[in-house]
Amino acid sequence: MDKNTIELLEFNKILSVIAGFCISEAGKKCALELRPETDKEKIQINLNILAEALLYKNEIIKLELDFPPLDGVFDYLKRKKILDEDGLFGVKVFLEKTKSLKEFIDSIAFDKTKNLLERFKHFPWPQQSYQALQRCLDKNGDIKDNASPTLSSIREHIRSIQKRCRKKIIEYIDKYNLTGMLQDEYLTISSDRYVIALKSNFKGKVEGIVHDYSQSGETCYFEPIFLIELNNRLQELKKEEREEINNILKYLTNLIAYDLEKIKILYSLMIEMDLIRAKVLFASELNGSILSIEDKLHIKGVVHPLLYLQKKDKVEPIDLILLEGQKGLILTGGNSGGKTVSLKTLGLCALMTYAGLPVPCKEHSTIPFFKNIFVFLGDEQSIEQRLSTFTAQIIKLKNIWPKIDDSTLVLLDEFGTGTDPSQGAALAQAVIESLIEKGSFVFAVTHFPSLKVFALSHRQLRAAMVLFDPITKRPLYKIAYDQVGTSQALDVARKFGMPKEILSKAEKYLLINDKQTTKIIEKLNEITVKREKELEKLKNKIKELDEEKKKLKEKYHTKIQKLIEDISNALRDIVISYKEGKIHRKLAQQKLKQLREKLKNEIDEKREKREVDINQLKVGDEILYIPWNKFGSIEAIDTKKKKLKVNINGVSLWVDPFDISCSGQKENKDSSFVYHIKQTSQNIPLGRLDLRGYRVDEAETELIKFLDQAIYRGISSVEIVHGRGEGILRNFVQDFLKKYPYVKSFSFAPKDRGGDGVTIVEID
Repeated sequence: MDKNTIELLEFNKILSVIAGFCISEAGKKCALELRPETDKEKIQINLNILAEALLYKNEIIKLELDFPPLDGVFDYLKRKKILDEDGLFGVKVFLEKTKSLKEFIDSIAFDKTKNLLERFKHFPWPQQSYQALQRCLDKNGDIKDNASPTLSSIREHIRSIQKRCRKKIIEYIDKYNLTGMLQDEYLTISSDRYVIALKSNFKGKVEGIVHDYSQSGETCYFEPIFLIELNNRLQELKKEEREEINNILKYLTNLIAYDLEKIKILYSLMIEMDLIRAKVLFASELNGSILSIEDKLHIKGVVHPLLYLQKKDKVEPIDLILLEGQKGLILTGGNSGGKTVSLKTLGLCALMTYAGLPVPCKEHSTIPFFKNIFVFLGDEQSIEQRLSTFTAQIIKLKNIWPKIDDSTLVLLDEFGTGTDPSQGAALAQAVIESLIEKGSFVFAVTHFPSLKVFALSHRQLRAAMVLFDPITKRPLYKIAYDQVGTSQALDVARKFGMPKEILSKAEKYLLINDKQTTKIIEKLNEITVKREKELEKLKNKIKELDEEKKKLKEKYHTKIQKLIEDISNALRDIVISYKEGKIHRKLAQQKLKQLREKLKNEIDEKREKREVDINQLKVGDEILYIPWNKFGSIEAIDTKKKKLKVNINGVSLWVDPFDISCSGQKENKDSSFVYHIKQTSQNIPLGRLDLRGYRVDEAETELIKFLDQAIYRGISSVEIVHGRGEGILRNFVQDFLKKYPYVKSFSFAPKDRGGDGVTIVEID
């Protein structure tokens, strides 16, 4: 990607923000070095990884990624030097931190994080180095006593001598009553030897060696004669300790050198996860979405990322949209209206997307893949090279021209200025047309009138304008498409304090045709602003209506479900009452019919009947029966009664045409009424109940539930599977059905459907 583009679009400022979210120093460095990818496949993988990471946002934020930098360790090992305690401790802490990443990778689901797991699946573990560091270094990074048997023995001797020194000093002071001669604590260390801090005026009264004096000279550090031999032995042990520690350092360094490649891989993975974590936090800060890489430019509700970070919701979002077949956008309108910011927004969002970063826009927005992005931004004159703005633009265009192809985006901010306006406009038009012919995408900001006409007339270009309030002349920071705007230079000059006498003269010098054109464009701007406001009101109204509709649907579905449950309970009470002899068969049938009609009437009242032409249907058509949300087929058509006989999972029933859909959709979420009845505890299919393996009391409960549901669902025929066996279940089912009030008839199934192991029931 062009370095000048990255600089002009201030991409590095975005990287600084992301680096601030990194925990480790290595992660911060990696963030600052991040660059847009030029390989489409790599870009897509990075965007997929970000999308997957956002699914586990909370877990990733909690990862322990505050690991120390290891670049110095790697450099030491490269030069074959022995690592000291600090270097080894850094490796130890790093390996401890990697365990949290390992645990996270092991815990996430493959189907949701395929790309993330693919990146982190190679997770080598330097087991020997890790165990050795844990054994040899304590929590402060010091070598433990048990790092080796030799070191343990040496330190045990050292502690023994130190103990003897303290004991002898105490005995000596007590024996000769030297407490008054001591300046400080009775035992201290000077020149790595045990001494006593003695007042200087008493130094001649005790036999021994003076090693040093305090700065004031009032205290001397005195080694009594009886400590000399012990101190000498202590020095020998200290030397042995240093030699053994050095041996341990060599041992640990060799282990790490052996595992170096594994550690480097882990280091890269930890840095990468720190960067991913920073991207996740950046997405939250930016309220960002992931742009999809597709062939069309369709970015909704986007704001300039740096402006959003500064002002949050105070920035007005814009849409950057090209229609099918269009390759360029020409943006016009007054100064300070947001034209250059819009141009920068597109460029910066493209760079961020190719770097695997989120952008502040609405979801489901898309951007094409641009292998190269070139920017002509503002005043590019070079005083050092003695180049004017116009000349600098021409030289830059000449240099990049061979690199431009159909995967290039060119951003032109006031290209052609700095020379004769008519010639500059002609050149700008020629450049834009030539770029389109090369297949590249163009986003140009201009004040040239001829370019405005060109944008409106070219089929591959789209014209747009930034809007201004028609009364106050203040910018609205919105873009209106398929029209052009006036530059409003005089209005801007007036706003920023241009003297009135100068403005009056300028207005006189405007040609009459220019005045008329300006008035027409201003009128168009006024109409456009009014239209945009009305559209915004309509959008808000539609949103309100959608929310209201959603609430009503939820309320209605809840009500219907409650009604179904109430009817189910009432149905069960009727059956129980009939079985107990409290009501006779005819009354039970009458009450069941009333309940069924109540449910049907309630549904019919609430449901909008869709117009269905029964003459367009034919036997054998696949249909969706909306009340059950089940698929079936048409068995017969009664055009006179306007009824259809449908077969659903082996269940035949007559239905109204408006209760079916032939759309072939698995779920008709937009239908005026779809309800679902809860399954039985055994999740019984609509027309079949299998009682094999049940005890009689269990079978009775399931049979009652099953027949209840069949009745209020309007099922006319069901199958009850009881098996043959000893005939206990079969006899129970037959006896039960004889007493059940809503059973029209029943009989054993044909041999091909189970014979006397299955009873077919016709429901009245």
